Amino acid sequence: MRVPATMATQDPDSATAYISFDKEMDETVECLSSREDGGFGIEEFVIDFAGKLTPFQHIEEIVQKIGEIGLTPSFNVNITPSVPSGSYEFGFRRMAIFQKIIEINYILRNETNGGAIYEAIHPLTESPKELTRIEMNFNILKNYILETIDPTAKLKDVQIIPFIKDLTSLLKISNIISEYFKAYPSMLAPLDYLRVFLGRSDTALFTGLVPSTLASKIAISDLAIISEELNTPIFPILNAGYLPFRGFVNPSNLNSILKEYSGIKTIAIPTSLRNDIDRKETQKMVVLLKDRLPTQKVKTFSKREKNEIINIIGLFTEKYLETVCEIFFNSRIFELIPSRREKQVAPQNSEIKKNQLLIKNLAESCTDSKVVKSLLKLENLKFESYLEVIPFTATLYSIGLPPELIGTGRGLNAVSEWRSESLERLLETYYSSLKDSLDFASRFICIDAFEKVLPKKVCELVREDIKQIKEFIDVDINPDTSYEIVVKMISEYLSARTLSKGDIKKEGLIEIIQGEKMVDIAQKLILYSGKLRGALG
Repeated sequence: MRVPATMATQDPDSATAYISFDKEMDETVECLSSREDGGFGIEEFVIDFAGKLTPFQHIEEIVQKIGEIGLTPSFNVNITPSVPSGSYEFGFRRMAIFQKIIEINYILRNETNGGAIYEAIHPLTESPKELTRIEMNFNILKNYILETIDPTAKLKDVQIIPFIKDLTSLLKISNIISEYFKAYPSMLAPLDYLRVFLGRSDTALFTGLVPSTLASKIAISDLAIISEELNTPIFPILNAGYLPFRGFVNPSNLNSILKEYSGIKTIAIPTSLRNDIDRKETQKMVVLLKDRLPTQKVKTFSKREKNEIINIIGLFTEKYLETVCEIFFNSRIFELIPSRREKQVAPQNSEIKKNQLLIKNLAESCTDSKVVKSLLKLENLKFESYLEVIPFTATLYSIGLPPELIGTGRGLNAVSEWRSESLERLLETYYSSLKDSLDFASRFICIDAFEKVLPKKVCELVREDIKQIKEFIDVDINPDTSYEIVVKMISEYLSARTLSKGDIKKEGLIEIIQGEKMVDIAQKLILYSGKLRGALG
């Protein structure tokens, strides 16, 4: 079968492009058109219904638009909807999306051998069995519609691509996929293959740079092993972003990406890579990925190596969480990030990210009693957020604190104190390009800026992180001067904006600080800082 090497996503991470619904058809054409025709030559496009309130008819309009330039879904390109998980509101929305997929497949049944769209991305629900039920219900709906309008028509079943986007699930992916296969309904066509969407970017929000990278690598290794056991091809998809915190899918970092995530079959190309940097560099990267990804061999880990990596994850996660939770409490600093897509899902309609069990589950996976004991000190730490990883990353970069730094220096020190030889393996084998990630992030540090906004405790911990990073990896902390000027202006405004309402009212500054003009200026500065680094978040 044809497995796309590159997948265009609709992440709202671009500093230069605001993409409204009416521009998404042209966006799809640009992504999927060949380089010779001025496009990027990407092989798959994701229509995102999970992260934004996309109109249902977009599926039909996009399929029609790419047909005008000679592209046929399921033959030379893939169109893959990403559907929301099933709260009350989104449950109805999801079924409407499925109905539109069935309609498109019916219209194009002759041109596409029964299915223009034959896959849909869906977040992992409470259990793999729930995913198979969703898939079964979709195909029951398909059969019912066909019985009503055309009993003779034959349409392909639509297969779910599980979206795995939290640390615990990445570390237990073998069990999840095994259960998925066991629960697969006999009424559906047998699984000849499976694609799995790995949320490397999403995992970083609650675990940090090093744990999200290592957990993704464990998942890739485990998928290769379970694929052999099940005698079924499994094709992992890496969902990552331009900045190191979100995965470092960056033309200048291509060799490291191929090495770190060896075994990945598809890599996401987010909006920032298509708009915020030299398009020729992205076009070249797409060609190289198409050429090199299919030949990459999977790096599998032994049981001993996996246990060691999970313990390392535990040590880094502890240092990250004890810092980032203090930042989450200061939630008003995240309000200014401009929307980069039309009608994104509002916070009150988003899924609350509850991670109270993260520490407990991670501790259960760790094998060293010292690591477990250290983690369980945070067991009662309660944190939940509506926040997504892109506005989080964008905000911290915009105040001079690249989130790559948080917990990383102290994590390196904790691993060194635990086992010095483990630190050597981390830096030489498990995450050999860590220095490259930190070198990139260090260009955007401004201590004076983030100290204006964040609590004293957070700033002290981050200062310690910077100190330890310099000692263990010899990263040159050399911020860009023009960037410093911009983030200092942003942080000055944020520090005023986060004053108590009583203080603002007392000084008669409400209309000035919270007025539209000041907000507009601050948002323009935030976007400009994103242009300087190559992505909003």
